[in-house]
Amino acid sequence: MTILLSNFLTVFIGGGSGAVLRFISSLLVSNITKHLWLGTLFVNLLGCLIYYVSYRYFPTDKLNIYLVRLGFCGALTTFSTFSFESIQLFQSGRIVEGIFSIILNVFLGITFGLLIL
Repeated sequence: MTILLSNFLTVFIGGGSGAVLRFISSLLVSNITKHLWLGTLFVNLLGCLIYYVSYRYFPTDKLNIYLVRLGFCGALTTFSTFSFESIQLFQSGRIVEGIFSIILNVFLGITFGLLIL
């Protein structure tokens, strides 16, 4: 029971940290670029990069798995926001920008993994 509670607490701390960094980073990038989806792209790619590096260099470390990968990267990255913003781009007639957003999120995220792993 103590180990389970410890794992929950570790994920909670990582998740809180990732959520705060997501909020700050996404807000800054979106304000600088004036495009909401670029903030989401930034946090998604940053999360992929951190996840892949942690997997490559610390693959079996329990703290890394719960704190960094599950908690921090799980809260930092966001599929729901990415999906919602893509739909908004399409609905507002910004089709090319929507397609570009989807391609960059998926392609660059996978490319980071291929380069690091």
